[in-house]
Amino acid sequence: MITWDIDASILHSPAITNRNLFADTIASRPAEEIITQYAGLTPLQIEQEFGEIFAIVRDLGIQLRGTGLELGAGLGVLSAMSVNCWPEIEQLYALEVVPRIIELLQPKTVRYIAPAGADKILGVLGSFDDMRVPDGHFDFCIEYASLHHSDDLPRTLRETARVLKPGAPLVAIDRAHYDGVSSEQLQFMLDVHYSATWKRRYGYSDAPLSRAQNGEHEIRMKEWLAAFDSTGFEVVRRIELRPTGWRALRYKTALMLPFTMRRALGLHPSRVRPALAELAWLAAGLLGLSPSSNTYLPAAKEHTLFITRKRP
Repeated sequence: MITWDIDASILHSPAITNRNLFADTIASRPAEEIITQYAGLTPLQIEQEFGEIFAIVRDLGIQLRGTGLELGAGLGVLSAMSVNCWPEIEQLYALEVVPRIIELLQPKTVRYIAPAGADKILGVLGSFDDMRVPDGHFDFCIEYASLHHSDDLPRTLRETARVLKPGAPLVAIDRAHYDGVSSEQLQFMLDVHYSATWKRRYGYSDAPLSRAQNGEHEIRMKEWLAAFDSTGFEVVRRIELRPTGWRALRYKTALMLPFTMRRALGLHPSRVRPALAELAWLAAGLLGLSPSSNTYLPAAKEHTLFITRKRP
């Protein structure tokens, strides 16, 4: 493991101290259980979904090879899947800011998913806002649900662009909201406090903790796209990954009610309404019709896939 200097205020923040406690809580559990609880996906789902994502990347003529970087790697499951799918990868820096996760969990889970390629993955303790490598050090970058934890997304992307070679790809699997969501609703989502049951389950301190204090940020699609553009990235393709089925359609239809009404009724007020195109895609699939959009793809968990490239 490589250790880069991290600002002490970050290491002592509730988001980091609680994740350290979480790592201590689950470190003795089997790797499969750790992965499922931390990532929200089973190892089989990770293999299927990340495999499909990398197939899309390949179809666009983009290759992951040489020396790469995973931002906010956590357990390193995306790094592990990458070395499984891309034998041309020589080394992959799995960058993580939570000490106990990288010390206790990452080596265990990486070797579970990629036993033959685990030695290519180098755990790095550090911040994605201050990477201690020269300009143009990496051939590619990947991330899974980490960039939305950035306190300053453009700053993080500028630093990412700095350490990438010109033309290098950045494959980001993250959370992006419909542009029409109000600032009022986004603030409501950030102000939500975790329940005592949730904190016990994850080994967190019993002190009051909001989603904002836990490092969460809610970012609209237009804000994502503006951040990529202003920091030197071009978006090659964007795909919405969504669960399917009647249950998903009923749930998404309920989210079309105005936020103020759903808040009054207690009907998923911390969830954002979908675009009409998503409802049309869900309905078409259930009726056996050809999809009207290639923007959406079935998935076990909801994310947005950004396939980007640093401008030459």
